[in-house]
Amino acid sequence: DGLCHPRVANLFIDSNDRMWIGTWGGVCHFDGSTFTDFPLPIPDVDLPATLETQNWVSAIMEDSKGNIWFGRSGYGATKYDPVSMAFTQFTKAEGLPSNCIQDIEEDDRGNFWFGMRVAERDDPDPDNRNGPGGLARFDGKAFTQFPEWPGLTENDVYSVSKDRSGKIWVGTTHNGAYRIDGDQFMNYTLKTGDGTTWGGITNFLEDKEGQIWFGCAGGLYRLDGMGVINVTQDGPWK
Repeated sequence: DGLCHPRVANLFIDSNDRMWIGTWGGVCHFDGSTFTDFPLPIPDVDLPATLETQNWVSAIMEDSKGNIWFGRSGYGATKYDPVSMAFTQFTKAEGLPSNCIQDIEEDDRGNFWFGMRVAERDDPDPDNRNGPGGLARFDGKAFTQFPEWPGLTENDVYSVSKDRSGKIWVGTTHNGAYRIDGDQFMNYTLKTGDGTTWGGITNFLEDKEGQIWFGCAGGLYRLDGMGVINVTQDGPWK
């Protein structure tokens, strides 16, 4: 039917009602009847020999100025200005810790937060699976990481979201969730009833009542006061 790749990673509708489809083979947009490929520039980066995800468009978002951002798992982040039709590329050469971007969010102060995957994680040798990743903040000039907080540097961060009050929520692998309010960090550890800590927070949702939900590799969780509870098929749902 014209879709640029059958393996779809995400969908996004911008402020002009254009639907963008991010796939494992690039990005396209859809006008209701026709799919149109939207080629992204290929940056000059050294890809690990084991990396096969470079064409995965892992995130799409629109910033407060109307620019469209694409997270790419191997080619960093690409900003597209629909007015000038210009692209701006952000990779390790520009200061990103990792070129494997998983999520992008803009805060109320105009900073951009990048969730990243460790590219070396794909190495078939378990001894070579460590490297830079985690969370980085971009203030328009420089990237900043937060090594003092466990799970935010040499780790995989798949989810970065902003709630209605403007706080940033970061989902880590094996280190729970972080809530960032300005320069204040609060960590929430996700555990099952037997005390096992699940990793891999892949999604975040704030519902209409203000409750915070986490989708994880180990199930569904919900913020409950200062703790986090596991929500199963049997609940608790209230």
